[in-house]
Amino acid sequence: MLKFAGFVITYQRPNILHETIQKLFSQSCPPEKLWIIDNSEDMFTQNLIKNLEDERLIYHRVGFNSGPAGAARIGLELVSNAGYDWILWGDDDDPPPVPETFEKQFLAIKDSKIHNIGQLGIVGQRFNCHLGKIIRITDYELQNSDLLQVDTISGGQCKIVNRTVIEAGVLPNHNLFYGFEELDFDLKLKKKGFKSIVESGFFLSLRKRYNRIDFNRPIYLKKSSAGLKRQYYSTRNLIYILKSNRFIFALLYQIFKNCLKSLIGFKYGFNYGKENFQNIVKGVVHGISGKLSNNKFTISGR
Repeated sequence: MLKFAGFVITYQRPNILHETIQKLFSQSCPPEKLWIIDNSEDMFTQNLIKNLEDERLIYHRVGFNSGPAGAARIGLELVSNAGYDWILWGDDDDPPPVPETFEKQFLAIKDSKIHNIGQLGIVGQRFNCHLGKIIRITDYELQNSDLLQVDTISGGQCKIVNRTVIEAGVLPNHNLFYGFEELDFDLKLKKKGFKSIVESGFFLSLRKRYNRIDFNRPIYLKKSSAGLKRQYYSTRNLIYILKSNRFIFALLYQIFKNCLKSLIGFKYGFNYGKENFQNIVKGVVHGISGKLSNNKFTISGR
């Protein structure tokens, strides 16, 4: 019998969390229990969970803002220790897109001959370890496969982790705080011999639904124009991950690219100019040195 539970990471937005909880429990295959990992500094989320009076909800107050990385580590350990086989890694603002999402994911692997499935997702990407970039799966690949093995499944993509991964010692690095914490986890998962799987038909249907079809060549996904705070963490963590995995060429490439881009922005006064330059340089230096101090900035919603 399938033993499925999960956790949701939240930070000071109880109204959004409430909507997501409702959508999770409205699934055709809902989690039996849902841990709420609360990074909040106020009491509004705790009061919400108390007032809901739902025995399926288990509230865990972290006591400080541990970021998505720290909260994910806590959630995975709590749900794994409770004996559940499959663990939803959820965010408060990313509910499943359709009511049958989890059912589709589990049905896809029910009769699969793929061994050592470490996690499931509805969307995934590959990772170019030579350049340190995320690569989009082509529509052609999705059209010509049932299950697809990917390198990484981002947050918000109904990431469901097999408990055997946690038992093998694979956990998020809580010191990353925010940015690429899923990539770091997924690369460690892959090193241990586990596979990250997406169901191709559902993946393709989501592209059609959101009008993201007709890109049949692998393209590198650009990071969104993150604010200054996010830019620091993204730069720092990616550099750290590349160094930790000994992707030397990718490390050198990303150092050069980030420093050059920030230097040009500083010189010509665009892309936040001086402050962005300082944050990127700090991110590069801290990533190389392994200086991963938590909570340098507060990230909205995290």
